[in-house]
Amino acid sequence: MPLQPIHQTNLGQLYEGDCLEIMPSLPAGSVDLLFADPPFNLGKTYSSKINDALEEQDYVDWSKRWITEAIRLLKPGGAFFLYNLPKWNLRLGDFLSSRLTFRHWIAINMTYRLPIQGRLYPAHYSLLYYAKGPKPAIFHPDRLPIETCRHCGGEKHDYGGYKDKMNPRGVNLSDVWDDIPPVRHLKYKRRKANELSLK
Repeated sequence: MPLQPIHQTNLGQLYEGDCLEIMPSLPAGSVDLLFADPPFNLGKTYSSKINDALEEQDYVDWSKRWITEAIRLLKPGGAFFLYNLPKWNLRLGDFLSSRLTFRHWIAINMTYRLPIQGRLYPAHYSLLYYAKGPKPAIFHPDRLPIETCRHCGGEKHDYGGYKDKMNPRGVNLSDVWDDIPPVRHLKYKRRKANELSLK
């Protein structure tokens, strides 16, 4: 019996299940953009009952299997984003770099402090951005408004003295994002497991 989507619009289909069971049934070269937010192997409990406490090499091997399948699905020029801890994206980025074109390592600033004895506290998540082929088919990053002081309203930066050469629509999106808060507080959560904010 063919796999059935749980939701469908003229923009595409949504499937629910194990990615290693679903992705092989989808046609190669059929995906423009793939955003992956896999379990981080931190021993969390998920409704899917996935084992989130694998041995390190088992986690990397599992990740390589679904990444290989994801790459098969991408169209030429398609974009691949992998959201994970820097620890894992360092290792998985090496694997991805031998198959796709590296575009950016985006650091997503965490808005909380997690003390860990004997280590620096982790202050960012990693979002890797790759393209299938020499360049992405589509790349239109948002522009950000020029930052102003919340107290006086004046501009925060002088932009190296090149303010007169700035694009009037704002500054280029950078590879450090500080406006994506983790959804951890029960007041804002919609499910028990960790989830990304809608933004």
